[in-house]
Amino acid sequence: LDSLENGTHSDEELSLARRADCCLVLEDILCKSQSGVDGSKAKPPKSYSAVVTSPRMLRNLRGCYTMGVDATFNLTHADLKLGVICSLPTTSTAQPIALVIVTQESTECIEHALKQLEKAATYLEIQDSISREVVLDGSAAIHSAVTSQYTDVADSQLFCIGCYFHALKRAKECKAKARVSTKIWLEIKKDLALLGDSPNGRLT
Repeated sequence: LDSLENGTHSDEELSLARRADCCLVLEDILCKSQSGVDGSKAKPPKSYSAVVTSPRMLRNLRGCYTMGVDATFNLTHADLKLGVICSLPTTSTAQPIALVIVTQESTECIEHALKQLEKAATYLEIQDSISREVVLDGSAAIHSAVTSQYTDVADSQLFCIGCYFHALKRAKECKAKARVSTKIWLEIKKDLALLGDSPNGRLT
């Protein structure tokens, strides 16, 4: 892909580049069963986590200083959730790294996915693939998975950054519970907007 973008590709590399968007399911799939329900022999999955990606998406791990991790429950006709892992460069829009099919937004499922991506990056010798910042939505399970996975990163300190829109949503919920006046709320919104516009989401 690099040689193709630089215009230095060979015919063989051009042929391989056509496979860059082939769907890949990383082979180590987490699948744990729970006991049968009401005496049934059927054992529904308790924990399931499968990482779906592609060569082009995996390349976005290179130089991934800031990573975004989120999960959605908006799936119809499926007892599943969909996790999204992406790179968040400061100079462009989000770049997808992988989708994660999980049964639940749990620490075990999300951490498993992060471990699989780390193994893939090591195997492919992707440079600078360990993130130093992770943007989260406030989920306790995702926060626990991220901190557990990246706790032992050498010579670095992991920063967990709250997503601005989720932070604003939670602030609105707290405002309603506390019955904060409109005047005070507008000042709080200004502070949140300032925080959202600051470099890396932090005020110094």
